[in-house]
Amino acid sequence: MVEHLTELREGAFMCLDNANRLLEDAETLFFKSRYLSCFLLTQLALEELAKGFKLIEAHSKNREFSKEDWKNLTWKRKGHVNKLKYLQEVEDKWTAEVARGLGPKLDYFQLLKKIASDLPWAGSVDKYRKKMSKARYDWRIKSLYVDYDWKNKRWLEPLKQPIFNGIFINEIICNADILKAKNLSGVLKAKLQNCK
Repeated sequence: MVEHLTELREGAFMCLDNANRLLEDAETLFFKSRYLSCFLLTQLALEELAKGFKLIEAHSKNREFSKEDWKNLTWKRKGHVNKLKYLQEVEDKWTAEVARGLGPKLDYFQLLKKIASDLPWAGSVDKYRKKMSKARYDWRIKSLYVDYDWKNKRWLEPLKQPIFNGIFINEIICNADILKAKNLSGVLKAKLQNCK
């Protein structure tokens, strides 16, 4: 017998509340210039928002959400990356809706396809989303743990590890992620209020 989650809308509200709690904590750390910890909590907030969007999507389409679906979303090895990738899809749909309101000549998805196809490491929007989500997850790991560089025989401190080509998690990255999370929180809240 296949088990299913119940009260998906209630679960989505809980995910929204938890995401907002994590985001408030991230903002506290942001104002104390604790950017690595701020980044980590913001990423966790984004993952909670992804769970909320998944749940309300299933609820609004009267689809069941099985125990296996939940495991794939939350427990499996690539669950973190998959949630971030899914959230990019949600954000892209929302951005496309906003862009349509700016005029018929602006096709956000065409622009996104063009950007992804021009990147040698991407080639497609799906591959772009996967690689960016994986990179963000890797940045989170670098921001959290002390590691050892076996090649250079030295310890690596989170504060001294660049996330990419000499770029460190900083005020700009954290601020952008906080704004992203706040916007997506607002979108999820609106969806929850409009979906009975």
